[in-house]
Amino acid sequence: MAVGLNVLRQLAWPPSQVSAVLTVGLFVAVLIVTGVAVTAVFRAFAGR
Repeated sequence: MAVGLNVLRQLAWPPSQVSAVLTVGLFVAVLIVTGVAVTAVFRAFAGR
């Protein structure tokens, strides 16, 4: 999931066109979104 989101992020904001700080920030945001989504799915199905 994180890989797919990171590819989409790179298509929307190519690293060659944005600063290194923004690239790292967007990557961290992708990791956070992935972690939240995985945690939500895990908690939704953990009680079954």
